[in-house]
Amino acid sequence: TPTTGPQDGATRDTLARLASSDIDPDTLFHREFVRALFERAVQSVREELDTAGKPQVAALFERYDLAPRDGDSYATLAAEFNLTTTQVTNALALARRRFREHALEALRAVCATDDEFRRDARELFGVEVE
Repeated sequence: TPTTGPQDGATRDTLARLASSDIDPDTLFHREFVRALFERAVQSVREELDTAGKPQVAALFERYDLAPRDGDSYATLAAEFNLTTTQVTNALALARRRFREHALEALRAVCATDDEFRRDARELFGVEVE
């Protein structure tokens, strides 16, 4: 029996939503594309930060930006992670910058032309890229 990976389950879920949804297929495809792109970038950031010996930076990013809790602030995270607020600020700036760079790399890899890449980067991130 062949095994299925997480991507196979995600594909099945997407196809099931498409078949049972009142959402326009182009809109659903775009949402799934962005979700997969961001998921790939988050995984790349995690791996990079872990390899660089900075798992705490990844943990802060996940906690504050990806799965925030009510009442989370830079100050509460600083206290919880035994850091200063400045260290939390710097860690989150690093993680966000690396996320954006990884996401743009992944986007460039799937765009057929430079014009398409620039348009999508502007739409997704609000940035102008070369």
